[in-house]
Parts: sequence; C-alpha cells; structure tokens
Amino acid sequence: MSWRRWLVFGALCYALIALVQLPASVAAGWLVPPGTTVSGLSGSAWNGEAASVTTPALRLTNVRWSLKPWKLLLLKAGARVNARLPDGALQADINQGLFGRRGSVDDLKGVLPLEQVGELLALPVALTGKAGLQLEHVAWKNGAVVAAQGEIQFARVTEQLSNTELGSFSLVFAPTDEHDVHGVMSDTEAVFKLNGNVILSDDKSWRVEASIQPTNTTPGTITQAVGMLGAQRDNQGHYVLTSTGSYATPE
Repeated sequence: MSWRRWLVFGALCYALIALVQLPASVAAGWLVPPGTTVSGLSGSAWNGEAASVTTPALRLTNVRWSLKPWKLLLLKAGARVNARLPDGALQADINQGLFGRRGSVDDLKGVLPLEQVGELLALPVALTGKAGLQLEHVAWKNGAVVAAQGEIQFARVTEQLSNTELGSFSLVFAPTDEHDVHGVMSDTEAVFKLNGNVILSDDKSWRVEASIQPTNTTPGTITQAVGMLGAQRDNQGHYVLTSTGSYATPE
C-alpha cells in the first residue's frame, strides 16, 4: 500500500474516532427521522441514551443505542437500538440514510400493545392484546414501506367494545417480485377461521382482504360486528371482508 493510501486510511480512521466521540445529540440527529422528538439525551454518539423518543406512531422510553461507525462510510447511520414502551419492548438494528429518504430495520424483535398497532394502522375496530414482532427486515423510502420479511404474532386479541375474546393470529411477510409488500394472515387459535392478505403500497395505504369462517365457538357478537364492517357472506357461509386505510411512518 502506497503512502498516499495509508494517509487516506489514517484520515478516515481519525475522522471516525472523532465522530463517535461527539455528543449523543449528533447520533440522534443521524438516526432520528423528521417528525420525531427526542428528550433526555446522554452519552456519546457511539453509545448513547435518550429518556424518550416520540414518533408519529409510538412513544419509546429508556432508548439505548450502540453506533456502527463503519456505516458512515456508506453514507448511512447504523446502530443497535433497545427501547421500552409503556407495555412492551423493542430491539433492532436501525439503518438510516444520512439524507433521510431511505431507511431499514433488521432483526426487529419485541412486544407491542395491540392498541398501538391499531392506532398506527387506523383500524376500524378497537382491539386489545399483544403483538409479538419477529421481523428480519423492514425497509422504507420516503415514509412508505417498500419491503418486509418476518412474522407478527397477535396474542390474546379482544374486541374492546363488546369485550369478546377472539384468540391468536399470525401475519407473515415474505419477499415477492411484486411492487407492493404482501403479508399472509391466518388464525392460530381463535374463535373463527381466518385467511387473508395484507397489502402495503408505496402511497402509504394498506388493504386487507380476508375470509372469515364462523365455527361453533364463534360468538354472535362477532358475526354481527363483521357484518357491520361491510363483510359479504358467500355461498359457503364465509364472510368476505375488504378494508383499506393508511399508515403513519416517519418521513
């Protein structure tokens, strides 16, 4: 290696060391997208903490990160992040483009209150329960989800208005050749059979196409609620439901 290359390499190493020793507010500026507020910062850009981080969808507390300095060479900010929620926790590898248009989350694990998921997706029904996240990869561009792989498990789901327990369900995302992001829904232990698809489009809209099959354990309040949501019953007795909405992600 020539002396010029050694000089460039040394300059890069020095720059990285200098960057990671900056205050935690610097890393927060890299990692936190617009529309998000941060308070109670402490530590350094390399290893920092925030008392709270409030996004359009979630409020996180006890947020801790460990920066990956080499990502800066790719014009990205990357860090391992751990955080608490009022009734849950999250951990993930976050990558955010320094220019803010693109980002991704890898190895996302955690538990969320189902109420917060409902608020994020603007669901037409009020549900309680837990959402367990096991997502290998989620990517977004200009605030729209453009890729997803992994599973979300919904446990102890209850329809809040009638206090009716529905059971447990699964939503699995897998890579496809199609432009939109697709997920497959199914029941795992519920009072009715569920099969359906979730479609996330790059205009930040979502679409659910579901087939609900009542069983002997399905309460009458559920079939009534499904009908009120606009589901149509087919010749086999299945309720076919189509619902649309929009989701909030950082821009």
